Amino acid sequence: MISDEEKDLYIKSKIKDGNIPPKINDLFENSLKIIEEKGEKNMEENIENNKQEPKKKRKALRAIISIAACAVIALSGGNIYATTKGYDNVFFMIKEWIMQSTETDDKDKILSDRDITISYQPIQITDNICVLISKMQIKDGKANIALSVKRSDVENDDGLPLKYKVYNMKKDILCEQTSEEDSTSKVAIYEDNLILENYSEQDTVLDLEIYKSNGELITTLYIDLENKEINVIGSGKYLEQISEIELKKFLEEITELPPAGKKYNKVNCIDIPNISYSNGNYTVTYTYCFLVSDSLFEIKDINKVEIYQNTIVIKLKENEESQEFEKVSIGEPIIIQKVEIEEGGITVVYGDVNCDGIVNNDDVDYLLKHLANWQGYELTEQGWVNADVNISGKIDATDVLIIQRHLANLEGYETLPYVEKATLYGDANCDGVVNNADVEYIQKYVLQVYELTEQGRLNADVNLDEKVDSIDALIILRHLENIV
Repeated sequence: MISDEEKDLYIKSKIKDGNIPPKINDLFENSLKIIEEKGEKNMEENIENNKQEPKKKRKALRAIISIAACAVIALSGGNIYATTKGYDNVFFMIKEWIMQSTETDDKDKILSDRDITISYQPIQITDNICVLISKMQIKDGKANIALSVKRSDVENDDGLPLKYKVYNMKKDILCEQTSEEDSTSKVAIYEDNLILENYSEQDTVLDLEIYKSNGELITTLYIDLENKEINVIGSGKYLEQISEIELKKFLEEITELPPAGKKYNKVNCIDIPNISYSNGNYTVTYTYCFLVSDSLFEIKDINKVEIYQNTIVIKLKENEESQEFEKVSIGEPIIIQKVEIEEGGITVVYGDVNCDGIVNNDDVDYLLKHLANWQGYELTEQGWVNADVNISGKIDATDVLIIQRHLANLEGYETLPYVEKATLYGDANCDGVVNNADVEYIQKYVLQVYELTEQGRLNADVNLDEKVDSIDALIILRHLENIV
């Protein structure tokens, strides 16, 4: 490649006496001509582009104006439509559509089937029967409702077998089914699985009608799957009759105080979170606490008060002066807020009945004498809290036994408070499952090869005859082989 400097030297060497050779002169002339032609062509193109630019701008402006006009028309129409649907404007309507679409899409993408927990609130439908609709399962376009039935008196057939009908809001019948338990059944608690035919995801509200065997309608339940609520249809007028003031007074009177030893003398009903009506019965869930005196000023911090919850079934007896309630049945209370109290700088020490800072046989002796009403062995407030080692809300011989077992370091009683383990019948080796290993374990226990823990002994006594022998092993084996 020849550089520009070499070209210049070459040109200068050819110039003599100021005369440029013809070949070089022609070369310059041709170069100048080419440059002029390119310049004229570029200039013409620039002029043409300048002529087209205003046309393009006017065309783009017309397009923008057209789009804006369409948007204004669409927005105005959308606002009118949104207003007829109860929205403030179209943007709120679009926002809700997007949220609903997103929620449905996400659920559909993640889950191939549905398991919807509905309620764990029992509903008393007759004096003898209450039902609990716990969940609904949807799979492969089919749906079923898990309905549990509890009978207070198994000798009373109470119109068994029950008959069920399930409708959607269009009054299309989705299920017509009869319970498997008939009038000869002696089962206290059983479950009916209601299979819904032609169920659609749009059926978010269902009506469940429950009949006696003779066709008499017992009640109709309104099931709201979206809000997970169950109400008795037509119960509103009955619920309106109830005075919350009178009902709370009745609940405070009917609820038992802890036994002597703790200076509680009043029940305070805090709230009634749920009440339902069916067939003359009111099912009431209520929360409450105990007061040390009649004054609510004793409650200095609500977070340091034990709160209980219970469910009661009552009937209403009307008279001219006031409402009177009658107890049909009442459940077992549960603690929904448990606190550890500190008094006088002493932290709760479960088992320390006499509040001397240690747990020993002196506490057992003190508690026995207290339960026998010996003078001078009253429990202080702190002593009462310490003595309730099974957190039952009462002091009795069970607490004495637990402290004794704790002091003997028996298995399951190493620490206090004592939390009772659930009995898994058949699980002799306490591994959490019932299988052939439990049968073998019992057999070796009978042969005095293995030892059973206390929990294992409870689990292994499957026929509840208060002993563990080869009969229990045989019953478990038949259970595993599905032999009746």
